[in-house]
Amino acid sequence: MTGSKARPMKALPSTSSVPWNLRLLLFSLSSAALLLVTLSLTRSKQTMPHFITPDPYLPKPPDYDLSRLEPRRPLFHFTPEKMWMNDPNGMFFLDGVYHLYYQFHPASTDWGPMHWGHATSTDLVHWAHHPVALAPDSLGYIFSGSAVVDAENTAGHGAGAIVAFFTHHDPDAPEQSQSQSVAYSTDGGYTFEKFPGNPVIPNPDLRAFRDPKVIWDAPSRQWLMVVAAGNHVRFYGSRNTPARAH
Repeated sequence: MTGSKARPMKALPSTSSVPWNLRLLLFSLSSAALLLVTLSLTRSKQTMPHFITPDPYLPKPPDYDLSRLEPRRPLFHFTPEKMWMNDPNGMFFLDGVYHLYYQFHPASTDWGPMHWGHATSTDLVHWAHHPVALAPDSLGYIFSGSAVVDAENTAGHGAGAIVAFFTHHDPDAPEQSQSQSVAYSTDGGYTFEKFPGNPVIPNPDLRAFRDPKVIWDAPSRQWLMVVAAGNHVRFYGSRNTPARAH
């Protein structure tokens, strides 16, 4: 306003006027508060279930079991409930159900005597765990392999029987320890009977002879097997799955 005198602004107190010990105390308190906030946020991220804020473009499974609350467990990739796993084995699809077998050591989180673990799914996201499908026996551990649906009953176990091919690994015979064996299932792949004549392909004097993959070849009307054999592969064929011709 005209004729009035402007009131002078009051200067803020200089920090130099605050005692050094009080400044040090205020700095310590603010640092501690910042550290507590940071730790609290970090802890909440670690303990929060990792599916709370999923990718909006991925489907959200409707139900979760307790194992999915583990922050470091994959959400969409299969894992067993516990213990060691590695190679997937013997996958097939039958009557709307995907079957997955896998190398499994049910007694340890380290590699050991290999079994075939078993799980099933209808969407490849939600998995049901089942008892071990194949366990070690007098011929050795159960290494990797494959499985087929014998729709035409070529093996004589009934149309639709599941026939699994796998490597027997004898840990007491390290130089020629691996041979190929067969098992079959008449209940859709949940339980298996091993072929009494195992191994169906003995070791051909090779240290590494493993991981059979079998398919049905319609033109030749026979089952074809490819096996890793040292630094190459070998092929075998048969019109009935237990007996094999080179």
